[in-house]
Amino acid sequence: MAQLRAWLARTYGEGEAWRLELAVSIGKRGRKRFVYRLCSNRHDDIALKAHRDPIRNAREFRALHRLADADAPSLRPYFLAWDMSFYAMDWVAAPTLRDVLGGSDRHLWLERAGAWLAKLHHTSSHKRLVEARLLPLHLNRKALDKTDAEATAKMKSRLASVDLKQGPRSIIHGDLHAKNLFALPDQIVGYDRETDGFGLTFLDVAALLADVSKSRFDAIRFYAPWDGNETEDREAFFRGYGPIEAPHLQLFDTIEDALVFRKWRQQVRAGEADITDRVLERGLVGDGNALPHPGRLVRRVDGSVSWDTARAFA
Repeated sequence: MAQLRAWLARTYGEGEAWRLELAVSIGKRGRKRFVYRLCSNRHDDIALKAHRDPIRNAREFRALHRLADADAPSLRPYFLAWDMSFYAMDWVAAPTLRDVLGGSDRHLWLERAGAWLAKLHHTSSHKRLVEARLLPLHLNRKALDKTDAEATAKMKSRLASVDLKQGPRSIIHGDLHAKNLFALPDQIVGYDRETDGFGLTFLDVAALLADVSKSRFDAIRFYAPWDGNETEDREAFFRGYGPIEAPHLQLFDTIEDALVFRKWRQQVRAGEADITDRVLERGLVGDGNALPHPGRLVRRVDGSVSWDTARAFA
């Protein structure tokens, strides 16, 4: 820790007393990471994050720097150890978005999360870096059952029918879920960006919506159901984020359907529940119209904006 002490002395002056506390230990084996809290009586606390893989520490540090330069509020990174064994950043003592979703003000937080993501995606000062890859869908795995086989075939067909190189592109978070956003008293703050990337903005939008949907499902499964419904959750998010342009609606639905399908397969493999309805509403099994399509805010070619539950796929 000599390099940490030297950095602290250069930044905050000699003679300052700092206390190091283990805040959390996450993961298993090679993916183990630790977060420490560095405390001082005269300065704001600092977070230290350490993965066992030093390359991952350096990658996250650079990605967080890029996020901090964007228009959406985020944690600021300060210092990367010369051997890349850890990095320092802001310490935030606040719940995550997922922690507050069970409360009565859930829709306020979802609207704020949408507004935060819109700011990120409208950042104009970013440099185009490596195109972020689509999350692996593992569609070639052995089918779990007849429902899975049917849904896999339809999902493959949809992916083949759209051009994944089209659509709006910007700096993206790349690993966005409700635990990677802090819910401060008056704003959302992002963090834990693993890869510095540029890419299809729908990856972030779809990932967050899919995660919120699963969080609502889990709340029911663990006997702490939220009030309201998923449509209200989505309406709140899109109030903050804004509409999807009509020419991109089929592409957006494809990305979201793919991420929901991926989560569905993970849940089925884990034996959590039979959640065929989640795939039914995406039109991936049956006649494709068994349940209403999850709505999204859409801007038409004529400039009008409306809530739309029509299917982009026949």
